[in-house]
Parts: sequence; C-alpha cells; structure tokens
Amino acid sequence: MRFTIAVFATSTVMLTGCMGMLGTLPETPELMVQRVENAESNSTKTEFEVGRPHNTVSEVLERKSQECLNRRVTIRTPVPGLIPSSNTRVEAFTSKVTRSEEQTRLTLQQKADSVGTVNVGPTPPDGWYYLVLDAYPAGKEKTRIVAYHMTVSPYPSVVDAARQWADGTSTGCPDLSE
Repeated sequence: MRFTIAVFATSTVMLTGCMGMLGTLPETPELMVQRVENAESNSTKTEFEVGRPHNTVSEVLERKSQECLNRRVTIRTPVPGLIPSSNTRVEAFTSKVTRSEEQTRLTLQQKADSVGTVNVGPTPPDGWYYLVLDAYPAGKEKTRIVAYHMTVSPYPSVVDAARQWADGTSTGCPDLSE
C-alpha cells in the first residue's frame, strides 16, 4: 500500500512538473502564435528569408512535411537510478499545410499515442500545436518565413530542416525522436 501511494505521489509530482515546464499547451495555431508573442516559457519565434519564390517554397514545404513530419515515433528516455532502465513512449506527429497567394501555413501537432497514456484534460484530435510556420512572398524571388515554435526538441531541428527545404540546400528529414 505504501509503495502504491509513493508511486502515485511521485507520478503526480512528475506530471505536474512537466506540465509546469511547458505551461498551457496551445489547442489552435492562433494560440501557438499568441503564446510566442506573449513570450511564454519554452517558446520562441524564428524569422528568415530565402531566395526562392513563394510558390516554390510552398510546394516544397507541403511535399516535405507530408514525407517527413507525419509519423509515429518511439522515444526512449533513460531513467536515472541504481538499475538501468528507460521509459518508452510513442508520439504521433501530424502536419498540415494551407496555401494561398499571400501566405502558406505549415502546422505541426504532437500527441501521445502510447498504450496507457493519460491525457490531462481534453486534447485536440491530432494533438497540441507545437509549431506554426508561416511563409509570405517577399518580392518576386524571395520568401519570408516566420516560425512560432517550442524550444524543446525536436522543434528547433524541424525549423532548421524547413529552412533548408525552403532555401533548397537539403531535402533531409529531421529526427523527431530527439
């Protein structure tokens, strides 16, 4: 009985700590942008310009996001202690791209997809929004990109991959299991 209470109490403290680190998770792309604009913890804005037309950038973002970002990933996290062990969880990533002449928006959602996972409160069907990337025409041969994203892995590497896709320097996929 004491062991069960200790495990429950420890799990509750860990869950509360993790939620506290990330704060309130955004349920919509607009809430992700607002989170960054309000300078909430673990979120940031990355801006850059590439020397390619908006239409070209839009096409590559749509193609590469479908190829690289829509997947389930198994993540193993070492657990410190006397006996070596690890926690294993499965995360589902879902990207969506919307396009117009004035703007292309790439969003990335992440949802715990493991057996026995308990979500605290209602979760959007495809998970919380962790990345919103907007691309705008910036002249005939240029595109301006603004990425609103979490600072925790793997989101900085997803933004780096999107930058390379957009400027044509790489077609590789980011490691979502970081």
